[in-house]
Amino acid sequence: VLGVSWGGMVALRAVQAIPERIGALVLVVPAGIAQASAWTGLTRAALPMVLYRAFPTEKRLRAMVGHHFTVIDEEWMHYLGDAMRHGKLDFRVPKNVTPKDLEQFTGPVLVFGADDDVHFPGQQIVAKAPSLFRNLVRAELLEGCRHSPPFDDAFRVPFCRKIEAFLDEHAASDRSARA
Repeated sequence: VLGVSWGGMVALRAVQAIPERIGALVLVVPAGIAQASAWTGLTRAALPMVLYRAFPTEKRLRAMVGHHFTVIDEEWMHYLGDAMRHGKLDFRVPKNVTPKDLEQFTGPVLVFGADDDVHFPGQQIVAKAPSLFRNLVRAELLEGCRHSPPFDDAFRVPFCRKIEAFLDEHAASDRSARA
């Protein structure tokens, strides 16, 4: 299972609910391990979003996504702007998982945090991962990244190769163990 952002929280909940059905876990800037301070959330995420929702302009849209995207992607920027203006938003912060929540999961785990994540601080995620996952293979900080890492091939291709290599290696060992 691979979970990104709030999808990371969904993946963590799946690991809690059906640990025997998940062979490996990859988390990328996941919710549910660490949250930014309330002040950071307010000043860097909530305030720009509220201003954009109330008074939508291109400048405010760029200010809002600038705290989320490492590199602004025009298409995704406008998609996110539409979602922020027209979607029903739920700002409840999910409860962080504990080692007890995850103790039944025996599959390998790979975790990525971003060093400038406005929502889920990468340094805290990387620091907490070893105490949360007894089967952590690696926790890595994505340097120079915000909540949404770059979309370009220079970042995406090697990043995806890391994930693919992890899954290939551990899927093979999982198949051997099941045989």
